[in-house]
Amino acid sequence: MKFRTIALLTVALLTSACQKKQGDVWRESDPSYVPFAVREIVVSGNNRYIGLTVVEHGNEAITAADLRLYLLDVKTGQHRLLGPDAPLLPIMDEQFIYSESGRSSKPPELIRGLDTIRTFDIGEHNGVWWNSKTRMAIFATGWPADREGFNTLTRLDPATGDAVKFQVREPSELLGVCPATGHIYTQHPLPNDDAGADEYDSEGNFIRTLQSPLAVFSQECRHVLPFDALGRPRSG
Repeated sequence: MKFRTIALLTVALLTSACQKKQGDVWRESDPSYVPFAVREIVVSGNNRYIGLTVVEHGNEAITAADLRLYLLDVKTGQHRLLGPDAPLLPIMDEQFIYSESGRSSKPPELIRGLDTIRTFDIGEHNGVWWNSKTRMAIFATGWPADREGFNTLTRLDPATGDAVKFQVREPSELLGVCPATGHIYTQHPLPNDDAGADEYDSEGNFIRTLQSPLAVFSQECRHVLPFDALGRPRSG
């Protein structure tokens, strides 16, 4: 009787495991299949893993609360629900940094493939950018009480977990990085109400104030857009 009970439990566990594995794939014959309407995607450096912002229902009235964020392995079809839509930043190869939307004290996660491999306790943070020159993530980690935008940034090395803060000269809501040089740019309103930018080196040391809003760079820094291009509505 004891043997029969153990055998039944073993079968039940194996069945449960099989069902869970099958449930992690939307369509066995097509690993890239997604059963939901996709709003946005981000792709890992090796093109194997995709972050998907999706709408899981067909109602017309869609709000931000309806959006969900998945990671999908397009080779196997295995996927992971990360949670509500939030920043997912592709960094190196098959790695991402995932952090909550808005100001949050929940440690951001370093994800490799579909698995969280470590978290980073950097205190309250909001927004995340990647400096591919230095392989550093940049988080907003300080805000003035009397103005909009951040006034403190934190440079985080995902490989070691080391984090260093630095102040920006003018509060800003946007940030740009030139991948070729690693220089960092933040907004700087000029006295005549024109938009300018402050330039910092890759370690956060101030270099100069630019009399131009151009600070959103292409991969080789050969092309550049103004900061306000980030805030313009996208078609489609």
